[in-house]
Amino acid sequence: MKKIGITGASGFIGSNIVSYYLDKQWEVTVLTRDKSKFKSHPNLKIIISDLICIEEITIQKFLDQLDVLFYLASEINNQKNIDLVNVKAFEKILKNLNSPTHLIYLSSIGIFDFKKNREIFENSDRLPNNLYEKSKLNAEKIVEKYQVKKNIKATILRPSTVIGSQMKSNILDVLIKLSNSLFTIKIKENVIGNFILIEDVIQALILIESNSHSIGKKYNLSRDISLKVFISYLNNSNKIQFKVPNFVFENILKLLVLFNVHKNSYRFFTNTSSINTSKIKTELGFEYLNDYKFFIKEYTQKRL
Repeated sequence: MKKIGITGASGFIGSNIVSYYLDKQWEVTVLTRDKSKFKSHPNLKIIISDLICIEEITIQKFLDQLDVLFYLASEINNQKNIDLVNVKAFEKILKNLNSPTHLIYLSSIGIFDFKKNREIFENSDRLPNNLYEKSKLNAEKIVEKYQVKKNIKATILRPSTVIGSQMKSNILDVLIKLSNSLFTIKIKENVIGNFILIEDVIQALILIESNSHSIGKKYNLSRDISLKVFISYLNNSNKIQFKVPNFVFENILKLLVLFNVHKNSYRFFTNTSSINTSKIKTELGFEYLNDYKFFIKEYTQKRL
C-alpha cells in the first residue's frame, strides 16, 4: 500500500485523484482549508491548513512518509495571493520534502513564449504573460533548485487550457455566445485553440505516478484544435448570422488591450502555436480519451 499526499484535493482534478487512489485502497492524505468537502473514508487523512499561513509542523505532518506528493493547489484569480500560494508556500513544502517522495507538480503551458515558438516543446523558450503564469515558471525553478540541492524526485506536467463538462469555463462560455450570436467572427484557418480535457489531465497524472521513468522529466499536454472548427462544434443556432471579418475583431481586441481589458483573450484569438505532446505519448503511452464533439454536447447540455 502506497501513501499519497495531495494539495488542491477539493478541485476538479484533485477530487478525482483522491477517489482513484482511495478506490485502490491506498492511504491518501489531503491538505485543505475545508474538511466538509471530503467524505469520511478509513484510508483518508485530512490535515486542515491554509497554504498562505501554513506552519512547518503542519507541513511535516502532511509530508510524513509520503511515497507520492501530487501538488495540484494553485491560486488563479486573487492577484494578491498568487505569489504567496503558488511560489512561497510551495517552496516551504519543498524545503521539508524528503528525497524518497515522488513530487508530481501541475504547472502550466502558459510559461512558454507563444509569439516566438510556432511549435512548443518541453525545452522551448519561455515568456509567461501574467502573474499566474510567472508564478508557475518560478515554481518550476524551485523544483529544479531542490532537485540539485536535495536530490528530490520530481515530474512536471504542463497542461494547456483545462476544460471539462463539470467545470465552468469563462473561455468556453464566451465562445458559445460568439458562435450563437447574430454576429460571428470569421476566424482565420491557422488560429489554434490549445485545450486539454480534464479526463486527459487526470489520466496523465496517474500515468506519471505509475511509471518510474517519468521521474526527472517534464511533459507538455494539450489537444490542439483549429479554433474555427471548435467554434463550429459549439454552434447550435439556426438563425441567419452575419460574419465579422477577423481583422475587425482583432482591432477591437487590440483596443481593449490598450485599456488593459481582455489582455489574455487577444493571445487566445490570435494564437498560431501548437503544443507538441509526443514525449508523454512515447514515454508513458498516453492516449486521448473523449473527443471534443462528445465533450461539447455534455458541456452545453449541463448548462441548458
